[in-house]
Amino acid sequence: MGASVARAFRTPDVNELYSEGPHLAANSYDVGNPSLEMETGLGIDVFGRVTGQRLSAEATWFRGFATGTTRTSTRMRRER
Repeated sequence: MGASVARAFRTPDVNELYSEGPHLAANSYDVGNPSLEMETGLGIDVFGRVTGQRLSAEATWFRGFATGTTRTSTRMRRER
């Protein structure tokens, strides 16, 4: 039996903060948000193993939590 806990973080990149215009490769119009904050995550993993002469088994449970995540919008305005 074993367990692990992991913590991660990510700061917004310059495009997420300050972009303002078309993104031709993604066919979207990007608008940055300078007030975005750091994203953080926490992962918990618990596992158990059983080994016999003819059979072995393993079970794993994982739970992840995230805060401060960003969402993207794909809404596009039609030109008239």
